Amino acid sequence: TGLFVTDNIDTLIHTVGGEEVEKLPRHALTVEAWFTVGAEELPLGGIAGAQQEGPRCFKGWSLTHSRTLAGNSSTTITFTASVTANEGELGFGSFSTLAHTVSPALPTNEWVHVAATYNRSHLSLYLNGVPSAAAAACDSPPCGAIVYPSRLSERGDCRRGSTTVTVGTFDNQMLGQSFPHVGAIRHVRLMDAPLLPWEVLDLYRSLS
Repeated sequence: TGLFVTDNIDTLIHTVGGEEVEKLPRHALTVEAWFTVGAEELPLGGIAGAQQEGPRCFKGWSLTHSRTLAGNSSTTITFTASVTANEGELGFGSFSTLAHTVSPALPTNEWVHVAATYNRSHLSLYLNGVPSAAAAACDSPPCGAIVYPSRLSERGDCRRGSTTVTVGTFDNQMLGQSFPHVGAIRHVRLMDAPLLPWEVLDLYRSLS
């Protein structure tokens, strides 16, 4: 079922310089993990995330993967993030999405290193230390901070107190959905800085 770091993102709020802010990375982000795929087919599995997605709430971020055997087998790694520039007039938010497909699929039961970064302008993905995909996070960078579905984000229509922060599952309590990872996960790290390509490669080499 994955690891629930917290079942309420509002518990990860603290005060800095007299201002309440989320403890999770806001102005930039790197999420890193090693994982194995333990199923031949997996429609969706969560690696890590802090996200709520519903009819009028698209906030937070997630890193997920899927594996299919249909046609040529393939694995797709997907990184999504909601940023200030894409909140919209009503503040519902929207997700910038970066997906990278590997064909043939990543082998089962072998360790894979993945890293995803947000640097206020672009989303980037790395597999086994190698840059794999990148895309603009908004139409006119800089794109601003990551917007979380916490009580500090007053705009939009998110369900308060129901956003989980997870490792090893993609969980959306607003829609009653949970998509656990199948396989093993280790060395999950969140950083409030966008690692550069050579830094990601160093992380991969240090544990490979």
